[in-house]
Amino acid sequence: MSKLCQTADDLKTYVDLNECEKYIRSHENENIILVVSGTYGQHIVPSIHDLPQMKCIYVFCHNKANHIEWMKKYIKVNTNILTKTEELLEAFRPYIRQYQQTLLIQKSIVDVEERPGDFKWARLLINTLIQLPPEAKAKIEMIETLKKHYDGNKAQLEFIAEFDKNEKHESAITWYTKEGCIYKMVNRVFREEQIDEIYNYRAFIKELVEQLNQLYTDQIKWYLEGGLSQMTVYRGAGLAKHDIEVLKSNEGRLISFNGFLSTSAEYKQPLAFANAQFGNLDLTPTLFIYKIDLNVNTTAFAEITELSAIKSEREILFNPGAVCKIESVQYDHVYKLWRATLSLCEKNIQVGQHYMSIPILDITPTENLLLFGELLLQAGQIQKAEIFIMRHFSEYKHLENENAKLRYERLLILGHILHIKGDYTAALENQKEALYILEQTEPEEHSKIATGYQNIGIIYLNKHDYNNALQYLQNALHIMEHNKSEDQIQIEAIYHDISIVYQRKHDHENSNKYLQKAHAISKQTLPQMNPYIATDHDALVTKYPDKHNYDTTLDYFQKALGIHKDTQTEENPATAQLYINIGSIYQLKGDFENARDYSQKALHIFKATLPKNHLNIASSYSTLGAGYHLKRDYDKALYYYLKAFDILKQTLPVNDPDIAMNYNNLASIYREKCDYDKALDYLLKGLDIFTETLPKNDPDIVSSYINIGSLYQLKNDPDNALNYFQEALGANKQTEAETNPATAVIYGNIGSIYQEKRDYDKALHYTQKALHKFKKLSPEDDSNIATCYNHIGSIYEQQGDNDNALNYFQQALGANKPTEPEKNPATAAIYGNLGSIYRRKRDYPNALQYTQKALDIFKEILPENDSRIATCYNNIGATYRRKRDYDNALNYFQEALGANKKTEAEKNSASAAIYKNIGLIHRDKGDYDNALDYLLKALDIEKRIRPGKHRSVQEIYRNIVLVYSDKGDDDNALSYLQKTLSITKKSQTEKNSATGTRDGTGPVF
Repeated sequence: MSKLCQTADDLKTYVDLNECEKYIRSHENENIILVVSGTYGQHIVPSIHDLPQMKCIYVFCHNKANHIEWMKKYIKVNTNILTKTEELLEAFRPYIRQYQQTLLIQKSIVDVEERPGDFKWARLLINTLIQLPPEAKAKIEMIETLKKHYDGNKAQLEFIAEFDKNEKHESAITWYTKEGCIYKMVNRVFREEQIDEIYNYRAFIKELVEQLNQLYTDQIKWYLEGGLSQMTVYRGAGLAKHDIEVLKSNEGRLISFNGFLSTSAEYKQPLAFANAQFGNLDLTPTLFIYKIDLNVNTTAFAEITELSAIKSEREILFNPGAVCKIESVQYDHVYKLWRATLSLCEKNIQVGQHYMSIPILDITPTENLLLFGELLLQAGQIQKAEIFIMRHFSEYKHLENENAKLRYERLLILGHILHIKGDYTAALENQKEALYILEQTEPEEHSKIATGYQNIGIIYLNKHDYNNALQYLQNALHIMEHNKSEDQIQIEAIYHDISIVYQRKHDHENSNKYLQKAHAISKQTLPQMNPYIATDHDALVTKYPDKHNYDTTLDYFQKALGIHKDTQTEENPATAQLYINIGSIYQLKGDFENARDYSQKALHIFKATLPKNHLNIASSYSTLGAGYHLKRDYDKALYYYLKAFDILKQTLPVNDPDIAMNYNNLASIYREKCDYDKALDYLLKGLDIFTETLPKNDPDIVSSYINIGSLYQLKNDPDNALNYFQEALGANKQTEAETNPATAVIYGNIGSIYQEKRDYDKALHYTQKALHKFKKLSPEDDSNIATCYNHIGSIYEQQGDNDNALNYFQQALGANKPTEPEKNPATAAIYGNLGSIYRRKRDYPNALQYTQKALDIFKEILPENDSRIATCYNNIGATYRRKRDYDNALNYFQEALGANKKTEAEKNSASAAIYKNIGLIHRDKGDYDNALDYLLKALDIEKRIRPGKHRSVQEIYRNIVLVYSDKGDDDNALSYLQKTLSITKKSQTEKNSATGTRDGTGPVF
């Protein structure tokens, strides 16, 4: 039993077959080998044979003859019945060793050229580990790790004790090939890419690598002197069908083996092991054939037979990091297995387009734990980096006279780790202590001190402590400028950081001043910058986005992303930030699918590498919310905005402006869902924060006033809407700049309020002012100008001036086309308005043509629950009604009603207009009962969403009077007429110069 324990780490023994089967079934993700007697085997094998976790079955029994026949039925049962313990061990040992290597091979079947960054970092970390200076404590750490893992396993603990005592007397190769736990643990940590675990075995791995290097040098010389230039070695394995497909699809490409790779100089034993996979239904027999050109300087490999504890096989062992090219993958019909032929590549083969440049923050740690921690930090493995730094702290915290340089390095690295994790308070403590050490040990105003100030300033910036951030960044800038530093990249970065601080402080003049300084330097330095420093590359383009040049900006980001993929691990927060930047550009371009995909990639990395309440995760949620918002998927948008809000509430003060911005995001969704009360509540909460923390004339306050005014307008409260628009106008005028479009926006909104109040002179006055302002500010920004033309056209339409209305709608269409694609909501809205005017002018063919164009565009680019689709159906129905084609009119009104029921709020003003129009059609057709039914539904909705004196309510009352009159029901007609007159008297004080209606066409734009 003890010998079996030494061969198999996790050995379970059972005398109860039910308990045994229960264990096997409950371990679905394990690889299980069963040793069973012949009699027990007949009972248990039929029920567990086909389970995927069941890999191989050995029958151990003295009575061979009684069991041969039933064993033949089961492919996983080894055909040799074993009768002696040594036979079992001999069968067992090679299988266990081979299976360990099979797992390593399966893990390594990754397209290196698809993930070059991961490959390069794995190679760098292993090479660094091998080159670390020897440490007496390294072997002690390995022994303690092994003891902890095998606690309770007597056989393995005895083996570990033997290794501890006699390791110096035998080579690392001998111990690696002995039947015990060392090769299993070393293979496991490589296979699972546990770099922190690999570190615990660094002394043994270093010795094993160096011995293979020496053997490689000696044997290659001997081979070449003997006239041998080519060599072939073999490895048998069982691979999943998926892995076979990956190998086949990657012929001509590279795969890497990060651990020690064991092969054989002879093909018979690997072939036998590959064929043994016939007993495993989920694995396919595969023979790997490695072709080696002995004239090429490859990763070290050597025949280790002389030093191996296993003399029965000519084993060829490869050092970690071997890279092979897949030459061919073919099925061998004779041996019924796959043959994968690979060629060993040269040692320093270039993978990807870029070499890695590893900045170590101007320091080269002199202690192994610190060096490894810094490398892991650069690789984006934040949690593992922190483990190494804290291990260093634990080892040195009791020293009274710790080396100042080591302490500085540890504090600096830990400060960066905590900063990335979002623990800004702890990050500040470490960075400030590191700065203090610098100030005691370096000359005054040394560039390192400037970097220390900059690091602290950035943490304060992310902590939203903008006054302290500005102070530290200004200190850093003073040192750099006073010393006349030639490091323009760092100076540019400080300018940029200061610009962001002023932006967050809403000091836009100073923000722009420092941004321009940064921009001036970047113009000079960008062409000379090392193109491989992707972090700088991406930082520059994020500072100067040009909305008219998105493709160029996107090209920069994609280049930076290519560099990151080539030089960084797949899950690196810096790469995630690039995904966020690219997603933002796609969003600005209106490519919501790509925007969503990149944002989700960023979120995946952030969630894998950062604490769950990190602000970067909140930012990713907000970006996804914005994308779904623009796609009009309001439920998903709300979901992501609320996820972001949950994090912001946990990490920021309750009055932080970022929380106010999140309130605005939530309000915008509830507005689209027609929940105006909840939207207003969030907007007012946001406004309270802004007015508490920002200057009275800040643009965010102006925007809040505008948004609240627009919401009151939707709530049919024009007086409150006008008050907030005027508040916005007053606040904005205090700081109005020539390039500020906010005033033009406010003028347009005020114009729309006066249009709602039917004060058309004032409506035209303010909208013309908006148009003049937009033309003066940005003559190329035709989309705003087109909006103004469209607005003016709608005012003239309501006045009944169809010729002027048509003229302005046509100008709107002309202004919109040069800057917008043909199929966009703005163009469709103008088409809809042109259709409305042509209907008024009784040009029904053009009316139908333009409204159909609007409908076609809306149906193609908007979700089916968008209210504008219902509006188009309604307007086409109104046109057919004018043509007295009542059947077509009714069909389109019914389509409008069906489309409107899919929207967020079925019972809104659009619904009322449609019900009213269907009622009028039924009156036209003489169906007075249905006419009344639909008109009363319209009246019920209008009375709930509008004041009783609103003209829409009056109009429905008048139509109900007419229907009752047509029916000859004079009593009801008189009753509703009196209600109509009563409402009309209440609204006499309102200016209401126009007497026409808009034929119930619903909202126009």
